Amino acid sequence: MPLSLAPMGTLTVFIDRSWDFSGPIWGRSCSAFREAVWDCDEFVLRSVWANGTYTRGADVAQVNVRVMFQGAGDLLVYVDYLARGDLPPHVEGRAPVIMTGRVEIDEKHERHRWLNRTQVVGRGMLDMALRTQTYEMYALR
Repeated sequence: MPLSLAPMGTLTVFIDRSWDFSGPIWGRSCSAFREAVWDCDEFVLRSVWANGTYTRGADVAQVNVRVMFQGAGDLLVYVDYLARGDLPPHVEGRAPVIMTGRVEIDEKHERHRWLNRTQVVGRGMLDMALRTQTYEMYALR
């Protein structure tokens, strides 16, 4: 059975503060996010907590992000993802990063629990003027 992609709207991360330094092996950055919003037909989620770190070489960055979202009622959704991309053109807004992630939702939420059994992927673009990273999101089916 071939894999397919189910559209899952957009995930927008609003960058707040970042700290950069040279680690012993490569460059490291840690960021706090002002907000993250995941908007799709399944739900509209807003972060209650979000942060990320990335490591980078001269041309490639690898971003590790963790977000706790809250939706309608008592819906809590935890997402962690890893994104990689070609750093110079991405920072300039000319090239995407590709992310893969995991979603965790309480099994009592029958409509959404199928996401516990798959992974999400996204294609993200950076907008330094708005300080946002916005992903076109999909779930693997």
